Amino acid sequence: MQVRANPNEVEQMEISVIGAGYVGLTTAACLAEIGHHVLCADCDLEKLNSLKAGRLPFYEPHLDDLVKRNVASGRLEFTLPSAAIEKGKAIFICVGTPPLENGEADLSSIESVARLIFRFTTRMGSNSMWCPIPNSCVRDRLSRIFSIPTASS
Repeated sequence: MQVRANPNEVEQMEISVIGAGYVGLTTAACLAEIGHHVLCADCDLEKLNSLKAGRLPFYEPHLDDLVKRNVASGRLEFTLPSAAIEKGKAIFICVGTPPLENGEADLSSIESVARLIFRFTTRMGSNSMWCPIPNSCVRDRLSRIFSIPTASS
């Protein structure tokens, strides 16, 4: 038996998912399925065009049905990160974290998106006292804020 939330019973929220890979696209489709309006964003224009045309970049059982149904309902849209960040009330960062040579996760994509979010969500002039944070500090802080699964987890 398949149990699905009734989209009419969920308080709709404007959610942005940055990254349209396995984690991002699946997350976006599931959030749309339970009634939220979701903007799924990616920097890869070819991937975005394929998704808009109804072609998924990978196979995941039942995902194609979820995506098609929610695109048709208007609850799932595909766009660039800047547009998604401007409109999202909640933003999920679902970008790749491939392993570095030392085995640690490469957080550079998360850092890039976090900086983009900061740029788009900070009022003009309110960041006049902001100064760049050294990468080691950013990595340490990100590892405490985000759950980053690794092969050993």
